[in-house]
Amino acid sequence: MDPGNSRRVGAAAATGYGRGMQAEALGVLEAAAWGLAGGVATALVSLVAAIRAASFRWPWRRKGVTEREAREELSARLFVLGGSCVLGALVAAAAHGQMSGPWPAFIIGVAA
Repeated sequence: MDPGNSRRVGAAAATGYGRGMQAEALGVLEAAAWGLAGGVATALVSLVAAIRAASFRWPWRRKGVTEREAREELSARLFVLGGSCVLGALVAAAAHGQMSGPWPAFIIGVAA
């Protein structure tokens, strides 16, 4: 082996050249936060679609619905919103070791 070549290999290894361009994985809390953001985005898209379907009125404030029924529907919608956010955060946190940036965590949160 040529001594000049071995110095180049050693310098390349010391500077990081020659290795794959792999970023560090996200931390658990960072992945959970981005997953939570994805869950919130999904819930907002769902709410916007429900408002448009209800002729741009709150979906739980329809004609012929009593105050009690409106509160029950609102609480059910808030439960779904919270559940989708928590699920997005949990799934993204569970996969944090395989993600190298916030975008995959956000997409996992949206998908969950």
